[in-house]
Amino acid sequence: MTYAFNDSDFSVCESLLGIYMGRKKDDRCIDENYQKGVKIPWDAVQYLIAEANYGGRITDDRDRRLIKTYAKEIFNEELVVSEKWKPPSTEEQSYCYPADE
Repeated sequence: MTYAFNDSDFSVCESLLGIYMGRKKDDRCIDENYQKGVKIPWDAVQYLIAEANYGGRITDDRDRRLIKTYAKEIFNEELVVSEKWKPPSTEEQSYCYPADE
């Protein structure tokens, strides 16, 4: 099934991640009040992205379960703890994002 996701859906999720990860606040780069020791509430991030933002457009139950699974696999502590983040199941390839990105 095709869903009508758009650029504003992506922008909302991008801003949400930026705020929770301390990289952006009120569209300014790097919030000086961000406390690095505070853990990111990944369950909340997963819910907001998969269910509140994108999930609001999804009508099929299987598609809804799939996007929740994707959010759980992608948005978790491993996203920020590794020096170079690698998508799951790509260990054999030399695919990664440098930590400064």
